[in-house]
Amino acid sequence: MSESNHLEAVLQQLLQERAELDNLITALQKRIGRPASESKLTIPATPAGVGVSPTSVVYRGAFFNLSVTKAAEKLLKTFGRPLKTPEILSAFQEAEYNLKGKHARSVIYTALLRSRDFVKVLPDTWDLAERHPEAAAKKAEELAAKAVKPKKGKKVAKNAAPKAEFKPTVVSEVKVA
Repeated sequence: MSESNHLEAVLQQLLQERAELDNLITALQKRIGRPASESKLTIPATPAGVGVSPTSVVYRGAFFNLSVTKAAEKLLKTFGRPLKTPEILSAFQEAEYNLKGKHARSVIYTALLRSRDFVKVLPDTWDLAERHPEAAAKKAEELAAKAVKPKKGKKVAKNAAPKAEFKPTVVSEVKVA
């Protein structure tokens, strides 16, 4: 049953692409002054990426030799809308992308959270920062503020004696007869 769902999603995506191509062909024919062909200008029923699962646009090896952030960026650009972490994970698994670590979902979440290229648009939902400039600016400020803070556990004792410095001594040349 999942194969038929997958095929249905692929068919829907191809029909969407055909409708978009028909629109482009008609516009080009109008621009160069040729009479439009028999096909009429059609407006797609649903925007690209709506009603299609992320796994239907991903193929085995699609993210080969890419980092988690580069693979997620490629997926989000291909799919064209924000995705939840489990959707990204399922697309990675469909593409047979190997994630290092025990908890793959946490690996993805942490990588996207630390990257300036992604923003969280809803809880556990990610999109490209270039599509959300205000959120990207806010995230850049937060990341800059975190970079300035001293790390925890690096306390300096108030009354600690300064550490002794080791200074090498220069040995003068000795002549051996």
